[in-house]
This record gives sequence, structure tokens and C-alpha cells, in this order.
Amino acid sequence: MSSSNPTLSRLLASGKEAEALELGERVVKLFRPSAPKDAL
Repeated sequence: MSSSNPTLSRLLASGKEAEALELGERVVKLFRPSAPKDAL
């Protein structure tokens, strides 16, 4: 990742347990608090 701080931008996908968001050139998956702990 570059030294700049990229910001979460475009929502790529949204589901029952998580959302996937664009972070610069990467993708992050943010789990909802209600997601089962074995969802990883």
C-alpha cells in the first residue's frame, strides 16, 4: 500500500454477513457484528 491513506470508497457487494468495499487498489471485507465467528 502506498504511504498515502486511501479511504473506503465504492461499495462492491453487500450481503447478510458482510460488505466488500474498495480501498484504493485493494478490497476489504467488513463483517457485520451478527456474522457467525466462523464466517472467515
